[in-house]
Amino acid sequence: MYKRQFQHSIIKNCVNLAKYPLTLPGDSAWNDTIDGIRQDLAREGCAILSSFILPEALVRLEAESSAMAINAYYRTEMVNAYNIDINTVLPRWHPGNLTMERGNAFVARDQIPSTAIIQQLYTNPLFQSFIADCFQLKRVHELADPFSGLVLNVIAPGKEHPWHFDTNEFTVSLLTQSPEAGGLFEYCPHAHPHSSGRALQRRQRCSQGLT
Repeated sequence: MYKRQFQHSIIKNCVNLAKYPLTLPGDSAWNDTIDGIRQDLAREGCAILSSFILPEALVRLEAESSAMAINAYYRTEMVNAYNIDINTVLPRWHPGNLTMERGNAFVARDQIPSTAIIQQLYTNPLFQSFIADCFQLKRVHELADPFSGLVLNVIAPGKEHPWHFDTNEFTVSLLTQSPEAGGLFEYCPHAHPHSSGRALQRRQRCSQGLT
């Protein structure tokens, strides 16, 4: 009983339940919210959950993230959007030929305290059920990798995480701190690497900074 109450208290203290009723699975409010998210995913391949974290929790989230950032692993390298060797021989027109500098850093999961909001959300059954339902899955599982199962992405001023394709089925990103300037989070719909035709054209234009 205590464990279940603890799981609920984390959600109630962090999540905007008026907009995202995570504590009411199967309720009409839950279903309406899920339906809206699924429609966005079907139409754009991406859904933005604005104001998901409560304002008071966001203050703590920013403070925790800043404190953890000192443990980030930094590495600057030249990459392409496909995360393959930049020396790979490709047709001249292929967007994989365009190289970009990746300068973002990561805090691995073993460096994220169990008391941190992002760690508590990641392991919370209510949050996991919500994410699973958004993607029409019965359940989601935590990645067993003790380092990359959950990471804090750190982008210092002047650095960026350039265009790339994630290798997993889906990604859930939580903005923990808004930039003072710049810091655009860009997503290009209908450009999956396993599709072809117009999707390839979109990948080319996105890689070139076009829309």
